[in-house]
Amino acid sequence: MDNIKKKIPQRVKLKKKPKKLGEWRDVVSKSILKTVQGVEDMETGKFLWKIRKKRFRGIQSYKRKFRLDFKKLYIHYSPANNAISQNLYRVAPNKLFRLDMADIIEVRKGFSTDTFNLVERLTEKASLLSRMYNPEHCMSIIFDHRDRKEDSHTLDLVFGNKHDRDAWYEAIEQLIECMKEVEYQKEYELYLRNIFNTADKSRNGYLFLDEFTLLLKQINIYMEPDEVQKVFDEANFHKSEVEEQQVLDEKEFLKFFHKLLSRPDISDIFEEVSHKYKGLAITPYELEKFLTNVQGEVDFNETDCLNIIKDYEIKDEKVLKKVNNLYMSWKGFLRFLMGSSLFNITSNILQVDQDMTQPLCDYYINTSHNTYLVGNQVTSDSSIDGYIRALVAGCRCVELDCWNGNDGEPVIYHGWTLTSKLKLRHVLSDAIKPYAFKTSPYPVILSIENHLTREQQDQMAILMKEILGDLLYTDAVDPDLKSLPSPEDLKYKILVKGKKLHMLTRGTGSLDEEQPPEITRKGGSVKSIGGGSIKSLGDRGSIKSNGGGHPGSKNEGEDHPPIPPRKSRRAEFKKQSTLQKTSLDEDGSLATEGTYSQLLSEIINHCEAVKFKDFDTERNFWEMSSFDENKTNQFVSSPETAAKFVAYNQTNLSRIYPKGTRLMSSNLDPMPPWLVGCQMVALNFQQPDKYNQINSAWFEPNGRCGYVLKPKYLREPNSSYTYSTAECADKHKNKVLKLTVRLISGQHLPNASDRQAGDIIEPYVKIRILGHPQDNCEWISSTVPKNGFNPSWGETATFKIKYPELALLEFKVKSKALLVENLDDYLGSCMFSLPLVKKGYRNVALKSYSGKRLTPANLFVFISKEDLSQKKIK
Repeated sequence: MDNIKKKIPQRVKLKKKPKKLGEWRDVVSKSILKTVQGVEDMETGKFLWKIRKKRFRGIQSYKRKFRLDFKKLYIHYSPANNAISQNLYRVAPNKLFRLDMADIIEVRKGFSTDTFNLVERLTEKASLLSRMYNPEHCMSIIFDHRDRKEDSHTLDLVFGNKHDRDAWYEAIEQLIECMKEVEYQKEYELYLRNIFNTADKSRNGYLFLDEFTLLLKQINIYMEPDEVQKVFDEANFHKSEVEEQQVLDEKEFLKFFHKLLSRPDISDIFEEVSHKYKGLAITPYELEKFLTNVQGEVDFNETDCLNIIKDYEIKDEKVLKKVNNLYMSWKGFLRFLMGSSLFNITSNILQVDQDMTQPLCDYYINTSHNTYLVGNQVTSDSSIDGYIRALVAGCRCVELDCWNGNDGEPVIYHGWTLTSKLKLRHVLSDAIKPYAFKTSPYPVILSIENHLTREQQDQMAILMKEILGDLLYTDAVDPDLKSLPSPEDLKYKILVKGKKLHMLTRGTGSLDEEQPPEITRKGGSVKSIGGGSIKSLGDRGSIKSNGGGHPGSKNEGEDHPPIPPRKSRRAEFKKQSTLQKTSLDEDGSLATEGTYSQLLSEIINHCEAVKFKDFDTERNFWEMSSFDENKTNQFVSSPETAAKFVAYNQTNLSRIYPKGTRLMSSNLDPMPPWLVGCQMVALNFQQPDKYNQINSAWFEPNGRCGYVLKPKYLREPNSSYTYSTAECADKHKNKVLKLTVRLISGQHLPNASDRQAGDIIEPYVKIRILGHPQDNCEWISSTVPKNGFNPSWGETATFKIKYPELALLEFKVKSKALLVENLDDYLGSCMFSLPLVKKGYRNVALKSYSGKRLTPANLFVFISKEDLSQKKIK
């Protein structure tokens, strides 16, 4: 394991008060102008082809002039050649036809988006198009899809030559890296800019009194009209006038806003920490004791604390040379506590810190369901971005729903629906291969839902070998081993999950289906693992996968009825099945229908999908089954089958997936299957809901690498662990953790999206423990009336947790509904793996269910942990 680096705050992590709106843009702009070559040419602009994919008209090309503004960080483009666009451009040429670079998250070369992949299909049929759409001239700019209301989240461009494309690509890539350095600052300033612009109804860059009143309500501050007038006059120190009315400019607004940020809760902490100069200053020694004893930080000495004081107090080197003794003032301490990552509720250092040498079945594996979809299960688009987003988020098991393509190559889509189709080739080359190990080095599992004929199964296997190359793990299973390989053994490898071919031997006129021999293939021969003599299938043997079913069924061992094939294909399947039943190999072996391709079977090894029969049936360690949520809940609800499920997951992999009626891509609750040891619980990653937030928190440990080691009592046979609440009290031998959370205050709580502009929220906080049924509990704070800007609580919640390794800590902020009870407004939330939660004073940054930070929305808490023996629990 790598040694943990000392957690000294870096200057790039600081959150500072901006002196003007857009200060972060100045920082990024200066860096870009120093490092990027050919800036003047890009600022002048070029005529480029913008490529769009229209639902009914297909691929459309538009010639537009694009230019990059590196000072204000916008992409400007010329309008369309029609009267409406031209008139709009004359009115606001620098505001309407531009894209904000702040929303850019990635830039790609070549054919690497859904739009360009469709272009590639067209170029294969027309040589003229192939000259126009040269992949060496193409570039795609990817914007944050969570912020964009329109359908498109990519800008696909074709340049006149490779040199210009590369220059723009390198400039935007440098921009993205620079923005990462000021990420928090950018989010904070964008928040301030948004509330100022929203209140500025006159769009003149100033705030009249009535607009200032609206702004106060937007930031959830309640004031009487005469008090608003008084505050407005105090803030208006420039005494500027517009249309003979007093107004506030941006600088006055910022000064007013920062003046509101008084923190009496932090003032009390400052008093407690300062001893030598009580209430005036903190010495380096006092700061060291505070960080070590109260905050639980390690590896801090007085020298480190002296550097922290320099960082938050004095920046001028000339002044520093004249100062003998440095102390931290109240304002410096305020900046330190509000801006340093040392006060985050969990560590921001990402590194693998768990044992990665155990069998795969000993780990929870971050898993996606129908990864290709970006919306609902019936009409939404299939996109390679679904795979890219999942893999970048740490997902280690993605799903490929493969169907026969018209051109002989498999396509991916949700069968029998109106979802769009992707070519398997593009998914492998543009998403799986380049992004599989961008976030984590540990193995990626391709879960194949196979609806292909033998010819296209062969083609799928060929594509995987050609495109993935050495990344594809093709070694056959060694039956002499006793368990699955470890994530460490499979680093930078891609495994295929699917059904294998199995021969059913014919004795005296009947088939022996109880003990089919296991087969692997090395070179051109097939050898038996489970016994019996088996020769090469060649092209004559009929074939069957374990689990049965026709080629259109859910071909991965799921325990539910298959979807019936369409009538036009039913005759083909029946004919093929008849041929298979009458086809014998030379030694009397008979293969049956299902997985046809031996080439595909050869690349399936440690994730062989089999149909689940019961928990008592003997199985090989490399065999795994999939269960829908209904079957899973049925097993979990019974103490007897829950215990057997735990035992099953100690030797074999299991995959849990949502029931088929979740047409809008809603998710199942992943906690119950995790608590019986199920490794892969597949969620719709595209759905912004609480279950994806749970999934994100569950896989936050271990450097967010997508693999989390299960607790020892879930890995070892005959442990005292039980999922049953009734039996837990008698069998529990684990230590009990006492968790105390003091909810102190909140800052900048957001408004509900559908709340009236004049309504001010009345917030309260729910603190929940999610985990073992014995530990699940909830605490609710009091409601603060009409104050979402800086509400104060000073209330304490206490929890006693028997299985802290399996527990999540959730903070959810809601606002009391004005009219309807039990329909309170959701404002924001966050969730953390309990073992990662640090003690002491902590800032809890709120997020939306999509995972986007709601900067600067924050809760301020104090956390303590205490281990209790079972005897102390009443």
